[in-house]
Amino acid sequence: MSHLDDAIAEFEEPLTVHDAVGFAGVAASVDMSRAPTGERYVTLTSGGLKPEGQHVPAWFADEADAIEWWLAEAKPYAEKHGKQLYWRERPELVTASYVMLDQVNAIRNGRLRESVAVDLHFVFSRLLVSTKDPSGTVIDVI
Repeated sequence: MSHLDDAIAEFEEPLTVHDAVGFAGVAASVDMSRAPTGERYVTLTSGGLKPEGQHVPAWFADEADAIEWWLAEAKPYAEKHGKQLYWRERPELVTASYVMLDQVNAIRNGRLRESVAVDLHFVFSRLLVSTKDPSGTVIDVI
C-alpha cells in the first residue's frame, strides 16, 4: 500500500463513502459537475481548495509532503461539511518535471548539460463531503 493509499484510508475512515457519481437531475443526461445530492463537487489539492479555472496553489519537492498537505487540507474540509463522501476523482499524485536552463550557455553552445531538472508534486482530487445522502435528504448534523 502506498503513502497516498494510507492517506486516503485515513481520510475516508470517519466518513460514509458513496459510489454514486454525478447528478441525474431532471434532464436525461447526468451532470458530472454535481454529486448525486445536487451539490457541486470541489477540487481539493495539496494546497487547499482550487477554484475552477485557477492554478494549483502549491507544489512540493517531496511526494510525501504533497500527500501530507493534501490530508491536512482534506480532513478539516470534511469536518466542516458532513460525513457523506462522494468522489468525482479519487486523489492522485501529480508530478511534473521542470528544467531550469542556463539560457546563455544553452543558446551559445546548444547544450543543456548545465541545466537542472526538478520534479514537483501535488495531490489532486474532486469530491464532495455533505450532510446529504444520495437522494438529497439531510442525514447528518454537524
